[in-house]
Amino acid sequence: MRGLAFIVVIVATVAALACESSEEQEQPLPAAAAAPAAPAAAPAEAQAVELPAPQAQQQPAPAAPARAAEQPEAAMGAGVGGAAPTAAERQGEDPTEAMADFKYEAPKLDPGAYPSHQWDGPIPTKFNESPQSAALARSGQILPLEERLPIHEDIWVIAPYDEIGVYGGNMRITTHQLKTLDHLAVTSLVNGDPVGTSEPRLIKGWEVSDDGRKYTFTNRRGARWSDGYPMTIEDVRFAMEDLMFNEGDVNPASRIPVELKSQITGNRARFAVVDDVTWTVEFDDPYYDLASSRHMWGSSKTRGCPRCYYAPSHLYKRFHPKYNPEEIDSLLAEYEQDNYRGLFNLIRNIRSGPGHDWRQTGTIPTEYDPDFIYKGDFYAAAMSELIQTRCCEGGRAAERNHYFIGVDPEGNQLPYIDEQILILTEDRTVGVFRGMNGENDYFGGSMILSELPLYMANMEKGDYSVYIFRSPAGNDSATAVQNEFVQDPEMGQLLRTKDFRKALSIATDRNEMNQVVASGIGVPQQWIPHPITPYFPGQEYADLDAGYDLDGAKAILANMGYSDANGDGYLDRKDGSGPLSLHYVASSLYIPHLEILQSHWNDLGIKVAIDESGGGFGTARKEDPDLPFEHHISLYSMNQWTVQWTRAFAGTGGSPLGAAMGNYWASFGESGMAPTGGDSMYQDVYGNMAGANSYPADITGNIMEMQDIWRTGIQTGPVLHPERVEMGKEFWRLSAEEKYNIGYLAFMGIFRGMTMKRNNLRNVPKNHVALEAKGILGAYYFEDGLDNFTNPGNRSQKYKSVHFLDPEYWSQ
Repeated sequence: MRGLAFIVVIVATVAALACESSEEQEQPLPAAAAAPAAPAAAPAEAQAVELPAPQAQQQPAPAAPARAAEQPEAAMGAGVGGAAPTAAERQGEDPTEAMADFKYEAPKLDPGAYPSHQWDGPIPTKFNESPQSAALARSGQILPLEERLPIHEDIWVIAPYDEIGVYGGNMRITTHQLKTLDHLAVTSLVNGDPVGTSEPRLIKGWEVSDDGRKYTFTNRRGARWSDGYPMTIEDVRFAMEDLMFNEGDVNPASRIPVELKSQITGNRARFAVVDDVTWTVEFDDPYYDLASSRHMWGSSKTRGCPRCYYAPSHLYKRFHPKYNPEEIDSLLAEYEQDNYRGLFNLIRNIRSGPGHDWRQTGTIPTEYDPDFIYKGDFYAAAMSELIQTRCCEGGRAAERNHYFIGVDPEGNQLPYIDEQILILTEDRTVGVFRGMNGENDYFGGSMILSELPLYMANMEKGDYSVYIFRSPAGNDSATAVQNEFVQDPEMGQLLRTKDFRKALSIATDRNEMNQVVASGIGVPQQWIPHPITPYFPGQEYADLDAGYDLDGAKAILANMGYSDANGDGYLDRKDGSGPLSLHYVASSLYIPHLEILQSHWNDLGIKVAIDESGGGFGTARKEDPDLPFEHHISLYSMNQWTVQWTRAFAGTGGSPLGAAMGNYWASFGESGMAPTGGDSMYQDVYGNMAGANSYPADITGNIMEMQDIWRTGIQTGPVLHPERVEMGKEFWRLSAEEKYNIGYLAFMGIFRGMTMKRNNLRNVPKNHVALEAKGILGAYYFEDGLDNFTNPGNRSQKYKSVHFLDPEYWSQ
């Protein structure tokens, strides 16, 4: 029931977690700026905590993402085109004084709304830099600010969520996952918004031809890599022609993203350079979704990237045989690689790459030279706010990018913080308890909703708040049903039967699951995106067969001929081999969900065995067609066209709904299960088989119908084109009716969604789409510029601890 008030009592699992608290010291990275914090003290014991009733409903507010309001014209500064202060003036002034005649005010958000960092006001005309950057500029170690930023009209203006920040500080992340640092970086060309469209980031913008075949992208003029070298059209050309589309040496054809292939011919898109800032990607036929595809959101983050649209060619060409053939053999030996592809993959993924220190040591020219290839000690160059400098023994570290292209609306170059360190812990619980002791400035990705009362009980002691990012995708817990399963013929027939999938759905008490695994904050429903999204088909489809009806489920199975003849509580298999049984594999993140399903489906008369071999917390198990089920979530399906590999339909050769059917469709008929019609191997429980011209495992033909909708939709028009919107709604209607995915809970931020942050860390969004970047890391700052790493015992003097169910959450 939506909007239900509830009380959560700490259960044994939370008590068990408390017993696992580790007292080990934080292990700082080599050459860290200061000593680590004190050992994590035991957190307060969580009492029975009454959680206030969510306001209105548990879904995010049905409103468009908020944008910063258009501000008055900023006063003109000295110089033409936005001149920066002179070297004599550049003393690293406080950002709040940078434009005393213009004050930015962040927009107020309605509860549940999604904020936006997009700035619709004027580009500042006066600019400021951090004291750290100012000192380096004065000493000549980096260029003056006016030469580090893009040209005036191409500067990226970023609207902070709370207010203009203060420079300085070291931000700590203590976690068991090295990748967490990357999840905060923002270096993609574009990024998605809550309704499934896209907005520019590193690029200035793009245009799509009327027929949807050609994209024209425009770079930001004057942008530079973190080492000061110009970021030019050559970096795009090199990434596209010599890396992404290099099907021999670097990227096998199978690794070229499906988003860069024609949806009719299967041919690869064509790349072309137009001029020194403009480039195009052209398809054989209409393809309206490139800019809003998840692949386009890919980025180099704080390190390298296997399939990016840009790359630091002045560094990478050294490792490419086309540009440096005479040195390749010696490089293979130096980096202990057997072949060139392995060498290049190593270099581009410096998290596992050579050495442990990637700070720049050699001299780099600041003017573009088409013949320049750097051949000194390898280091990381990026476009993100922070650049990785150390990895990976004990964690990672990243430092300020003095050449970052972004500023706030008052002209202060971002980032505000100086450095970020990730301290690696032995397991998840150590990171959680260090966070509750105040030893994390930002901690996300490893928090569990069922532990929420424990987090709340320790907020004031640890001087932190608990935030949540609710993805509008509509699936935080679902079962994918494998329609091609034939290893057990009887079970395969059941899985291909729509009525059986309905029985499993209505035999599941989603309200109980919500209370146990999500502390009651989720929304029980089928997998349907949020009402704010353009493809929401109606509430009746979200609710379809989502209510608990055990008697109805039993009646369905009885009608199929199943009964419990021996009275052991389980239905008997028709082949006489024992009870009707299911084998369910999942990662540890979903085990509590499976335990609920096990209990409910046992009540239905189906014996469920849980296999915990699906991987650790936060890891995805590779799809296996030999298994009947996969438990999963989706962060992207507010626009189902965002990724072809979405589990919402059989779109790839790894689909948990039907890998062979997905393979046939994705390969344009070159491999996989051909649509040859009915086959007795793939009957349903009633003896029905697929119709003519359907996949043998597609009994109703709707697996193919959903594939057709997906492929036709992206050729019909942009995201909000009326015909495409109707196709999108029909896609989700079929999904709810067929239940190839049986949805359980939504909008609860189960994966990468819940965050613990120190109260003096500001500009962290209170809601987000929960993809990778949690807002804009460059806009994070510490209250009064005082961090918690170099100031032990520091506590916020302005902001109290709040959680996302607190009425004051949206007002602080």
